[in-house]
Amino acid sequence: MSATVRNVAREKLEQGHLSLGVGVRLTRSVEIAKAMAVAGFHWLFLDMEHGVMSLEACAQISIAALDAGIAPIARVPNGEYAIATRALDNGALGIVMPHVDTAAEAVTIRTKDGRTSTSTVYSPKGSGANGIAWSDVDAKYRALMPHAQFNEAQIEASLALIHDFDRQTSVVALIDLLSP
Repeated sequence: MSATVRNVAREKLEQGHLSLGVGVRLTRSVEIAKAMAVAGFHWLFLDMEHGVMSLEACAQISIAALDAGIAPIARVPNGEYAIATRALDNGALGIVMPHVDTAAEAVTIRTKDGRTSTSTVYSPKGSGANGIAWSDVDAKYRALMPHAQFNEAQIEASLALIHDFDRQTSVVALIDLLSP
């Protein structure tokens, strides 16, 4: 009997729907996957470049994410192709390879089972270790959420909740924030 791994984020995008994700770079706890799935996110951005996350933690969170129905996407340190393939082999459904700015710098990754993936997306202007400014997030969120049938009040309430995520200091505090 073979198990089928679903990539909910990709399915949403292929159906023309919004796919929301959240960045993870400080926690090493697998509970983050279930908490973010319950919060309504479709993918996790597991940051091994700028955070303290190890390959082992990335693999454990990836497996927990797959079980929770949320897609794990891993960002690896610059040029660490071996870590990228190991992350894919251990549950990540996608890789972000940083500092690829031109087609000439694109890489092809081959996993142990023979699958290959070529980098085709380049980072936006203004990217950096701390991501983009909240004003950019707010503007993009307000532009996208009407497509998900959110009214103005729902957009502002959910945006406030997203800002609260950034202020939480632990998974327990995050779960408390999300509890009714």
